[in-house]
Amino acid sequence: MFSVRWPSVRRSLEKCQTAQDDLRLAFEAATETQAQQNRDEYSRLVDAQERARELMIEREQARAQRSVTEEFRQRGRDADNDRKR
Repeated sequence: MFSVRWPSVRRSLEKCQTAQDDLRLAFEAATETQAQQNRDEYSRLVDAQERARELMIEREQARAQRSVTEEFRQRGRDADNDRKR
């Protein structure tokens, strides 16, 4: 029969538990790092979408302003032609 050396077994179990704890901490750190990267990426995406939306609004306002300006010019030309007749 074999004899069990309990102190040796206990040390092995403690080492195993320590290794498991270290591995768990490493995974938690990696998960948190990935979560922070995801939050940063999401924030950049939201910022880019907001800038794109603002740019589209500015372009539409400029287009509308040009349209109104052109309509006033056309009406002015039409009024001038009517007076000349």
